[in-house]
Amino acid sequence: MRLSARAIGLLISGAILAVLAASMQSLTLARIAGLVVAVPLVSLLWSLVTRATSKPAAVVRTVIPQRPTAGSSATVRLHTTDVRLGPWTTLRERVPSALHRSGTSGGGYTITPPSRGVFSLGPATVHRSDPLNLVRWRVTSGPTDEVIVWPRYADLTREIRAVTLDAAVSRPQGSPQRNLEDLTLREYQRGDDLHRVHWRSSARQGALMVRQDEPSTTHGVDVLLDLGAPEDHSPENGTEWAVSAAASLAVSLIRHRYRVRIATHHTTRGGASDEPLVGPSQTEALDLLARAEAIPADIRDDVHAELMRRARGSGAPILMVVLREPEEALIDRIAPLAGRRRCFALVVSAVARTDLGPLESEGWSVSQVGPDTSVADAWSDLLAFGAR
Repeated sequence: MRLSARAIGLLISGAILAVLAASMQSLTLARIAGLVVAVPLVSLLWSLVTRATSKPAAVVRTVIPQRPTAGSSATVRLHTTDVRLGPWTTLRERVPSALHRSGTSGGGYTITPPSRGVFSLGPATVHRSDPLNLVRWRVTSGPTDEVIVWPRYADLTREIRAVTLDAAVSRPQGSPQRNLEDLTLREYQRGDDLHRVHWRSSARQGALMVRQDEPSTTHGVDVLLDLGAPEDHSPENGTEWAVSAAASLAVSLIRHRYRVRIATHHTTRGGASDEPLVGPSQTEALDLLARAEAIPADIRDDVHAELMRRARGSGAPILMVVLREPEEALIDRIAPLAGRRRCFALVVSAVARTDLGPLESEGWSVSQVGPDTSVADAWSDLLAFGAR
């Protein structure tokens, strides 16, 4: 609780008038001095009583949408429960500068985060004053809330359909290849709706194929993201581009009902983690990638060794990796993962081009781009090359 500049001015003015009244022996001037000094004192007493008798306000915070995407806007609404704020009360919120707050009003504000991540909102504070605005105080109300900002992601539906799944496994000579679109197809059965016949796949398979709601078999895809050496999240160094590329791929695979396994170094509430996420929903995948971080130099070798061990044991028929400024040691570690799997590597380099020869010699489909390349175009070129 503190006095406003107006209250301090009244106290100083009252003191000066009191001195003048004493020197001039003026009763009228003394009464005026007493009245001037009494006003802020009465306001202070009123504020003390109000603060002691007021019921604490519980502040509820609502973010719409709950998980905004980087570069888009979200509205944060604040309201209290059980207690109605008085006419001399305002509600304020502490917001990280990285969220780019704007449009502040009594009921909330707008945030436009430029990059993905996890941020804390709050705590909210209730600011109160007396009717004359001579005494002010504030009360912290409510806990902090975590807001997860998703990375940008592109729609890769057309690109994903071009990926062949059986190229990495043995099959009888002359049998047709299956692509992602075939996973939602099955052979025609008597009584099926002819409108659900997929003629292009029927021609490729040599039998009538109809769309179904669930895939007949489960195919796994490993997605590995490595962000290289720790850097800031500026667009120039490719960190956000790499996360966006991994997010675009993961979301599109999940929408095509693939069992996706995502592995990357990321933060959790309990600290850093390298535990992969298996079979996530779209929300879970984007939450994980919003927390993705570069691996600190002192643990990089150990983390890479663990990631490679898990990748070798996953058994997924397709492995897709997104690398930012990879070191030669990492390229050498990843190369033998190909085996009989179909492997794709998308490398983003903002500084110097990386030698991807070890990957190509092991049968990887590779592509190296800059951070100014369209994510959709980068995946389209890589997947088209791998489908040849």
